[in-house]
Amino acid sequence: MRRMRPRFLPAMIATLAGCNVAADVPAPGQRSFDDAARRPRPEIGQEVSIAQHLPEGFEHIATLPELLGHGKNLLAADWTDQEGGGRPLTKGTGAPISDAASPLVFPRNFNRISAPDANSCAGCHNKPFGVVGGGGDIVTNVFVLGQRFDFATFDLFDETPTRGAVDESGAPVTLQTIANE
Repeated sequence: MRRMRPRFLPAMIATLAGCNVAADVPAPGQRSFDDAARRPRPEIGQEVSIAQHLPEGFEHIATLPELLGHGKNLLAADWTDQEGGGRPLTKGTGAPISDAASPLVFPRNFNRISAPDANSCAGCHNKPFGVVGGGGDIVTNVFVLGQRFDFATFDLFDETPTRGAVDESGAPVTLQTIANE
């Protein structure tokens, strides 16, 4: 077994601990947004993808590499429901769902048509060569207009417009008429 070089040890420890070395351990003489405003770390049981967000105004004093690095972390973050991931009370457009008494929680919280389905921006925006923030593969194509439905179900007994099976005029939708890929 090859012996590990000591300079990789902090990165390995931080990775195993679930930390981001760049955010938690800045290089000597380098400031970080962590220095600008100390914030408490997440508590046990709290699931967050970004432990600290940029403090107000830091974008005016940060270097371009710092801002780009933080942006990359945001794009690659796997958002949890504790941070607002998912959309239990909104359509894919951000508008309120048609039936607030039926929030979009498991098992009605994920499908490819009524969007959004990824936990991370990088889930779709990862081309070319795994570059975070790039384009996407054909399987990540958007279904335009499908996001106006709460959750596409095609259940013909559901007569509430844009809830899951009928359009704004009350006409039943099919996979061919609900959206454009």
